[in-house]
Amino acid sequence: MGDKTTVGEVLQSWSNAWNAPLDTALKRERRRRFAFCGSLPWIFYNLTPVNWRSFLEEYDIPTAAVIVVAGIALQAGLAYWFAWLISYHERKCSPTRLFLEGLLLPALTATLLSSSQILSRLGGGGS
Repeated sequence: MGDKTTVGEVLQSWSNAWNAPLDTALKRERRRRFAFCGSLPWIFYNLTPVNWRSFLEEYDIPTAAVIVVAGIALQAGLAYWFAWLISYHERKCSPTRLFLEGLLLPALTATLLSSSQILSRLGGGGS
């Protein structure tokens, strides 16, 4: 009989393939794809049923549809831009790290932008 590989060893090798630093950097397009997959969930986070309902109540259906489609296109463009920023530097990162950076950079940006609005309102700058 040959060597038997356990399920734990297989899971460990998969984990190392996705989480461990790589020997060579991935090509830029692959790095961008992993980062884009991390940035993309922000589209779904921002498209809540409350937003849809408010657009449908305020505008007629064709206008609301155009606004929503334009918003989706804008957010997809922003997700691609964040992915481009993350993948620009050639690093030996694992795919998981690229995904998480794609997820966290838009989150940090949104947090900073919303906190600056809150601070300006507290300071009397906003309405």
